[in-house]
Amino acid sequence: MRFFGRCMKALKSRIPDMRHIRKNRAMTTWSIVFFLFFVEWIIFPESLGAANLQTIFIIAIPLFFATLAQTMVMIVGSIDLSIGALMSLTTCIASYLLVENLALGIATLIVLGAVVGLANGFLVINLKVNPFIATFGMMFALEGAALTIRNYPGGAVPESLLGIVKFQIYSISIYEILILILGAGFFWFFLNKTSSGIHFLATGASRSVAKNCGINVDLVTRKAHLICGLITALFAGLFLTIRFQAGSPLVGEPYLLFSFAASALGATRVSGGDADAGSLLGAVFILTLIENAMNLALIDTKSQWIIEGFLLLVILAAVGSSKKRRSG
Repeated sequence: MRFFGRCMKALKSRIPDMRHIRKNRAMTTWSIVFFLFFVEWIIFPESLGAANLQTIFIIAIPLFFATLAQTMVMIVGSIDLSIGALMSLTTCIASYLLVENLALGIATLIVLGAVVGLANGFLVINLKVNPFIATFGMMFALEGAALTIRNYPGGAVPESLLGIVKFQIYSISIYEILILILGAGFFWFFLNKTSSGIHFLATGASRSVAKNCGINVDLVTRKAHLICGLITALFAGLFLTIRFQAGSPLVGEPYLLFSFAASALGATRVSGGDADAGSLLGAVFILTLIENAMNLALIDTKSQWIIEGFLLLVILAAVGSSKKRRSG
C-alpha cells in the first residue's frame, strides 16, 4: 500500500490539481444550460410545455451515453471514431429484432457492443495500430454493415420500450430523468470509488508512471474500448432507436462529433487522465438545447448540421483556448 501511495503521488505530480477546475467548469457549464433554457423560453414560450420538455430528454439520452462512451476511452488517452457508426448499426439491428424477440434483441446488442469494443482494443493494443486509424477503419466497416442490413430507414420499436419515453407523472418525464441521473451517478462512482476508475485515470495521466506502479495499462485500454462499445450499443444506440422509432444506416453519424464536443465541453482532458460527471451532463444539455431551439424554429436538417458544425467548432476552439491560458 505504501508503494501504491507513492505511485499515486508521482501520478498527481504529473498533472495539475484539477479539482478547482472541475468545480468552476461545472458551474460555468450549468450556468450556460440555465441561460440557454431561459432564452429559449423567452423566444419560444411553448418550450416549457410538457411535450417539448419530454422531447429535450429524448434528445439528451442517446447523446449523453454516446458522450459517456467516448469519454471512457478519452480518459485513458485513446479515441473511438466508430461510435456514430455503431449507433447506426445498432438501430438497424434493433429495429428488426426487438419487435420479434425483445430478449434476443438486447442480447444481440450486448454481443455487438462487446465484439466491436474488443476488436478496437485488439487493433490498438495487440496490433499497435494508432487508435485514430484503427477506429476510423472500424467506422467504415460498421457503416457498410448498417447499409447492408438497411439501405433506407425502416423497422419498428416495441411498445414496451416506447413506454420508457412516454411515461410521465404530472407532465414530468420520470424515466428519462432517472436514466440520466443513474448514468451520471454510475460514471461518478466508477471514476471516484472503484479501483478500475482509478486505473483509468492513472493510465491517462501517465502511462509510464502507471506502469511502474504495477497497473496493466494495456489491459486498462482494452477495458476502456470494451466499455465504450457496450455503452454505445446497449444504451446510446438503443435509445437512439427509441427516439426515432426506427432504424437507419446513417442516423448515428452526427453523434461522433457531438460526443467529442460534449466531452471537451464537459471538462474531459483530451490527453486523458481527468473527467467530471456533472460537467459532462451539463455539456450534453447545452448541445441538446441548441438542437431543440433549432427544431422549434423549424430549421431544416441540413441547415441544422451546418449551424451545429459551426457552433461545435467555436466551442472546441474556446475550450482549447482556455486550456492554453491555464497552462500558460
